[in-house]
Amino acid sequence: MNDSVSLQTLEGMKRYYQASASEYDEIFNRQGRYDQGPELNARWFAEWDEVFAQLHAFHLTGDVLELAAGTGTWTHQLLRSASTVTAVDASAEMLAINQAKVASPRVSYVLADLFCWQPERVYDALFFGFWISHVPREQLDA
Repeated sequence: MNDSVSLQTLEGMKRYYQASASEYDEIFNRQGRYDQGPELNARWFAEWDEVFAQLHAFHLTGDVLELAAGTGTWTHQLLRSASTVTAVDASAEMLAINQAKVASPRVSYVLADLFCWQPERVYDALFFGFWISHVPREQLDA
């Protein structure tokens, strides 16, 4: 994949998340048209309970940098053990939902393209939940 294709892919992802921000939590929470019925929903939530339990067992403490923070699903979980979270995302719409939902003075928000952004400080831990699947393969080699 060449640079122009990668750029098109990344821009397409940004547009997708900007457009879907208002319903992203409905998708994750299986609400409305995303409801899969009691059995599949129960299995979905049980699996996520296990994922969250593993995250809490890992016990990220101190100042945590969260990449691709989205609507705050992970931000909320990280705050259970972190002193602070810096939530970075390329979508202002996602960050606005995150900020309204999480509503914590321990979270600071940064609107930035993660492929260009450079942190201004050192963090105790780095977390990214769903982001790695969106990183073009050639960026992983960089």
